[in-house]
Amino acid sequence: MRGLSSAHIAVADPTPFHRRVIADLFNDGKSGRVEFYDNGATLIESCTSSVPDIVIIDDKLPFVNGVELLRTLSVLPSFERQLPKFILFIDGSTRSNVQDAIAGGFAAVIKKPFVPNYLMQIIRQVFLDLNHQDVQP
Repeated sequence: MRGLSSAHIAVADPTPFHRRVIADLFNDGKSGRVEFYDNGATLIESCTSSVPDIVIIDDKLPFVNGVELLRTLSVLPSFERQLPKFILFIDGSTRSNVQDAIAGGFAAVIKKPFVPNYLMQIIRQVFLDLNHQDVQP
């Protein structure tokens, strides 16, 4: 089983402050590689050649929302062998929003503003779930 230090995480969030907070979470040298994108188009372009383990998407990206971006990423040829786990950041979550996101394929939904330690806890859990999928027969 792989540890979080080997994780490849892509974050698509248009807010520099959020990207900086997430970068600080991963500065310990034990938490994997993180790539940041300020829009969905650059994330899609990157994912055509490199498949992350976890993709964190802000629902309010320029030109595309999180659910639309997940749908686009899910059909990329590079994702045929293994689909990453997706985490969605949303503003003002309601039970309906969360249920729709989970039904749409997100492994977790986090309301903004987020608590950094809670985000890291969710990332660890999602990565653990991903690894258990890899070892299932």
